[in-house]
This record gives sequence, structure tokens and C-alpha cells, in this order.
Amino acid sequence: INKAPGVVPIVVSNPTVSKAEDAAKKFGVPKFTGDAMDVITDPDVDAVWICSPSQFHADQIKACAANGKHVFCEKPIATDLAETVEAINACNEAG
Repeated sequence: INKAPGVVPIVVSNPTVSKAEDAAKKFGVPKFTGDAMDVITDPDVDAVWICSPSQFHADQIKACAANGKHVFCEKPIATDLAETVEAINACNEAG
């Protein structure tokens, strides 16, 4: 992601904080955290790349939408159809 034009990574998240710290150091990212919500609510973050375990995707997508973040989520969007529809609707409603 560091090589994508116009993209500046701001923060790395991993529930294992030492892994987040290692990734931040390896890729030259200034901040790291053990809580995905720290990324989603960070005012310096415009977009969130979700690559957490699938059972967290829908809630994280909805949180991104509620916080005005662009979101890229690795598949699947959610673990069932109802959550998938909710996540998509949250993004559509947020614009």
C-alpha cells in the first residue's frame, strides 16, 4: 500500500500490539494500535482497509460508514446475508 500513488498509511492495527508495532516499523507507518476502532475513528484516516477475521467485517464496515471513512474490505463482507445487506446499506446511506 505504501507504493500506491497518493496513499499515505497513517496507522496499523492488529489485536496483537507487538505485531502492529512490527508492521508499522517495517512499512514506515507512524502509528500502531491493538484496536481497529482507533483506526476507524482517527481523524487523520480517510480510508480503512479491513483485513480482520471475517466475523468482524460487518461491524467494522458499519463503523467506517458511521465515521465517514471510505472502506475496502477483503472478502467476505460478512458471515451471513443479513449482515452483508446491513453493511452495504450503511455504506450507501453514508454516501
